[in-house]
Amino acid sequence: MNSDTVLVTGASGYVAGHCMLRLLHDGYRVRGTLRSLDRAGEVRRWLTQARAGIDRGGALSFVEAELTDPNAWDAAMGGLRYVLHVASPLPSSMPKGPDDLIVPAREGPLNVMRAASRAPVERVVQTSSLTASRLDRP
Repeated sequence: MNSDTVLVTGASGYVAGHCMLRLLHDGYRVRGTLRSLDRAGEVRRWLTQARAGIDRGGALSFVEAELTDPNAWDAAMGGLRYVLHVASPLPSSMPKGPDDLIVPAREGPLNVMRAASRAPVERVVQTSSLTASRLDRP
C-alpha cells in the first residue's frame, strides 16, 4: 500500500473522478479540490458507487480551492508528493469574450504550479481538454 498523497484538482469532474478511483485503487491517499465543499458528499457517493469500499480508512479527503484564486493553493499543497491538475474552466455557455475563458485557463494552472513549486511537490501532471486547446470564433 502506498501512503503518498496525491492532490487531484477539479475533483467533481469526470476525468478527475476516474483518476481518483485509480489512485485509491492503487493505494494512494487522495485529496480532491472542489470550488465548494458542499459537493464533497456528492463526489464521495459517486466514487463509492463506482467502486464499493474505495475509501479505505479515510484515504480520500477534500479541500476547497478556486482555480483562479492564487491564495487558495498553498494550504491545499501541504504534505503532498504529487499533483494531478485536471481542473479547467468550462463555461456552460459561449463566453462573451475570449478573455472570459483564456484568463482563467492560463492563470488557474499557473496558480497551481506556483503553489506546487513552493510546497515543494515532486511531480505535477497536467491534463487538458479539446476546449482548452482550440477556441474558434465565428
